[in-house]
Amino acid sequence: MQRQNSLSKPILTVAGLALLAAGIAWFVFKPGQSQKPPPDANTSASQEQPAATAPAEQASADDAELRPQSAAERAKLSQAPVVIQPISRPASAPAVARTEPSPYTRQLVAGLTNLDFSRGPITKEQAEQWKQGLQALTAQGAAGIPAIREFLEQNQELNFSALSGGAQLGQSSLRSAMINALAQIGGSEATGVMLQTLQSTTLPSEIAQLAQMLEQQAPGQYRQETTSAIQDILGMAGKGQLEGYDVGPLFKVLQTYGDASSASALEQLAPQWRYYATLSLAGLQDGAGVTSLVREAQDQAAGGRRDFAYQMLAQVAGQYPDASAALLDQARAN
Repeated sequence: MQRQNSLSKPILTVAGLALLAAGIAWFVFKPGQSQKPPPDANTSASQEQPAATAPAEQASADDAELRPQSAAERAKLSQAPVVIQPISRPASAPAVARTEPSPYTRQLVAGLTNLDFSRGPITKEQAEQWKQGLQALTAQGAAGIPAIREFLEQNQELNFSALSGGAQLGQSSLRSAMINALAQIGGSEATGVMLQTLQSTTLPSEIAQLAQMLEQQAPGQYRQETTSAIQDILGMAGKGQLEGYDVGPLFKVLQTYGDASSASALEQLAPQWRYYATLSLAGLQDGAGVTSLVREAQDQAAGGRRDFAYQMLAQVAGQYPDASAALLDQARAN
């Protein structure tokens, strides 16, 4: 009887950690907070805000990753300027063959960018006309790519969620619509423009969208470029150069397409991005992040990160024996 009770304590401890982990994961990624999950890379661009003009010190993990938005912050988001100028970084992609856009495709792009806001909210008729213009541009195929490339290189954005009636357009933003058009056109030239944009943009959700599109075009071929772009952006965010932007989509990409090398990158990011990095480690396919989670949980210098690492181990303990064994070892050691 005594042996049964001694064995039940570690099991109850693991079960309790698993329940706590599930609750924290829901709290971190539930809607309405300052850090939101990116289930669809195309839907999160409209939530981003332009970076602050002066670098600010990166908030602590607890403040930045679990703090709910206040009413004032939500109001500020809803009143964000429609036109923003994303920060760009020098592109490292190979030069794309330059073809001058035709007058017609330039006209189509101009029609998509010059929405008329003088008559109030976007009407159903305006939305239908805009969608027809996007379809016409996409239907140009390869001939439409130079005009799309020209627009993307201008580093301008039109946030449709900030527009009254903007949801009728069926796209989260103008840049997202152009990237979707490139993906529909397909081919090496479209892929080249997407790769060039991946390596020059600083919008986290746009990088996530481009990573998804490039993966669809050529599975596995551009993961190294994607990882490099993500590390660049997280480096900028860590220096306070992207204040106000949600970097959650970047961690979702690492989790979705990650492997053992991604686990190593996430482990290095954990001290600064405590919750995002640890959640992503737990979500890597085939348990690729379990070893890193165990190492983090056993690191005496990790401080509060150890508790969260244990909670994530508890969440995946039913899938991966290594996670379960690590938890039981610690539970026996009290």
